[in-house]
Amino acid sequence: MSVAINLDGKRFTDESQGTGEEDLNFHIAQQREATAIYIVDAKLANMEWKDNPPARVAIGRARSAGGPVFEADTLEELAEKMLAWGVPRNQTITTIDEYNASVSREEGATLVPPRKKTQVPLAVGPFTAVKVKAAVTFTCGGLKADLDMRVIRRSNSVSSFKHMRADVDDLKVNFIANLFVAGCDLGGISNWGYMGGLSQALVSGRVAGRAATEAVAARGQDSCPSVELPVLSQ
Repeated sequence: MSVAINLDGKRFTDESQGTGEEDLNFHIAQQREATAIYIVDAKLANMEWKDNPPARVAIGRARSAGGPVFEADTLEELAEKMLAWGVPRNQTITTIDEYNASVSREEGATLVPPRKKTQVPLAVGPFTAVKVKAAVTFTCGGLKADLDMRVIRRSNSVSSFKHMRADVDDLKVNFIANLFVAGCDLGGISNWGYMGGLSQALVSGRVAGRAATEAVAARGQDSCPSVELPVLSQ
């Protein structure tokens, strides 16, 4: 929704791609000090997006928590205040002027970097700037598992020999006995877009729990209490 610039006062990616939790965050992490500034005008601050509350709600929370937030009646005044963050005033104004001119003509896709969606100019005061840093909720990598959430490995053995290129036919996939994985420790879920950590944990956790219980029962270990898991339905 916002216009995102780095500490050099320049846009660095298409802010309208993704949900803002994975694509934009990834690009912020590559900026100097892993830092960016979100800039919105009054129209964007009050605009709802994909059933999410308007940006002014998050801005209010950031301000209440003592977060770095500036507000001004004009973009020039806002750029002047952002000097305190080390952001060059002239470059900031140039960046926003170029953005406003392109999206006002519905030519945001021609910007470098482009702005393909939510082509709304920063035109209605007051204007707000929020300084943010990239953060990690959980990693998108993790252990490989089969459909029963059993952790799998490439072969049945380990070796101290150096890694060598092998033919696909020589590779064996087998699971590690009594080792299950769930939640953010499971890989192969969010391979590109953010799939949701809680839903991933719920589904994989139930499957892993059921499989682990069945594995114990199959070994005849009655000392392990049985677990009743309700069946999920759509």
